[in-house]
Amino acid sequence: MTKVSPEDLKAFGLAVKRARSLKTWTLDEFGGKFDPPVGKSFISKIEKGRKETLNSRTVGRFIKALEMDEIWIDKFLDTDTSDESDETAAERDADRLIKMVTRSETIPQSSEDLLILLANQHAEGNYTDQSTAFVGLTKALEAAERIRKRGEMPADNTGSQLNAVMAEVAKLNDEGALDEANELLDDEEKRMRQEHKAVKERLDEQSRRLLEQRLDQDRLRNDPTAAADRLLRDLMRQAPAGGVFSATQELIVQWRDRGESQGDPFDLNVALMLANRNTKRAKGPQKGDALHDLGNCRHSIGERRIDLAILQSAEKAMRAALKATSKTKSRYNWAASQDSLGIVLAALGSRQKQPVLLRQAIHGHKAAVSVFDPDHDPNEWCNSKAHLSGALFELGKLEQDSALMEKAISTETAVLTFRSKDKADEPKARNYISLAIYKRGFGRLTKNATLFDEAQKHYEDALKVTSPEKALFDWANLIGGLGELALDRFALDQSPLHLDEAERRLLDAKPVMGKGHEPLAERCDDLLAQIAAARATIP
Repeated sequence: MTKVSPEDLKAFGLAVKRARSLKTWTLDEFGGKFDPPVGKSFISKIEKGRKETLNSRTVGRFIKALEMDEIWIDKFLDTDTSDESDETAAERDADRLIKMVTRSETIPQSSEDLLILLANQHAEGNYTDQSTAFVGLTKALEAAERIRKRGEMPADNTGSQLNAVMAEVAKLNDEGALDEANELLDDEEKRMRQEHKAVKERLDEQSRRLLEQRLDQDRLRNDPTAAADRLLRDLMRQAPAGGVFSATQELIVQWRDRGESQGDPFDLNVALMLANRNTKRAKGPQKGDALHDLGNCRHSIGERRIDLAILQSAEKAMRAALKATSKTKSRYNWAASQDSLGIVLAALGSRQKQPVLLRQAIHGHKAAVSVFDPDHDPNEWCNSKAHLSGALFELGKLEQDSALMEKAISTETAVLTFRSKDKADEPKARNYISLAIYKRGFGRLTKNATLFDEAQKHYEDALKVTSPEKALFDWANLIGGLGELALDRFALDQSPLHLDEAERRLLDAKPVMGKGHEPLAERCDDLLAQIAAARATIP
């Protein structure tokens, strides 16, 4: 079959847009003229010349609807007549994403061209579901808004040419020309490099602004690899000789922590790309540290996937890190690797219901606790003890062992008591949440309502020191936990009020807990199904 040239696709698209404009139809109005109606994503692709599968059947429908010159059909007569020429499921998904954005009062609104382009990118991307695609689209629109505002800034001593470029980039983005905008930024970056020696202080400020712009553009294009490489180039420009490895480690922690706290898969993937690059660069004693960072990044992503492949690769990296780290030469790094390996093994053991892995995790955490000194290494000691309590609880839950659950509670209580003198709220919030989970599980095992009351108190204490602004994911975990607690209470007294609270809490938590975290999204859906089933049993 003949393939239509890109030039002919663009020419036909321009003719369609011109004919539609002459009839003063919006994209939505034009879509309604077809039987069955089609969405604006489908029409926009054709008008932009991006519908490569366009064939004579679809072209004929457009010619008829717009009363166009029939000569246009000639260029498409020998094309494939497959259904790919018609509106696809991804294009319909893109229209649904567009409607979700336009109904929101908090998401920045953009030009129609940019919104349609980004919605199609996210509908066709490798997102696990529409909810995750919507999160990615929201983040991209926020980046586009930042780019637009920078383009509106008045010229100042950081460079009027840069302001002009930013304005042009914002304009191109609004027109949906993301690659052209990216090329414009490439040209600007080259210009700035050439000028750097002569005007270093001024150019450093421009470089900072341009880096922010580039990272936002990478987010728009959903390209974490480009963002990671860009960050590394910036580090090499600034870091002292031999300091790139350590500076990269700091960046890994920064992007990973932010991705975890906000549930943002883009940030987590940037951290993973940075860790991959640092592992390849590492030599000698750096190898163990680099593998440790790589394992942590894989764990952060793997725990958000139902498929265990990434978690298993995290275990592999952690075991390699432990093998490359000497206990006699670097006790603290060895202890940190033991603790991190324990975290991964506990996650795998819990998900696979493998007690042997949970016992290995407990062994690793105990080894770490034995090295860290609470007086000299308080944070590391507290974290290792908290991780130990988590592994003990998961093993107790799996084996229905109340003694292990009690041990988990006493271990976590010891950590919280130690941290009571600490001014930092975030670690204490996690301790409160963990204690609530452990007492809730113990109460469920023993059918003890008093333990549920204690769990409620711990959740309330956590609410006093955390918020969506401080740690969005921890907050959602807390709210979801309150929902599970209400469901646990229903199991004891069958009060429908508990079901109402459980449903309300879980629906509040689900938009965050399901954001790129497949197991938690599945857990939320399962609990909501349990609530519905329980309601059906009430007379």
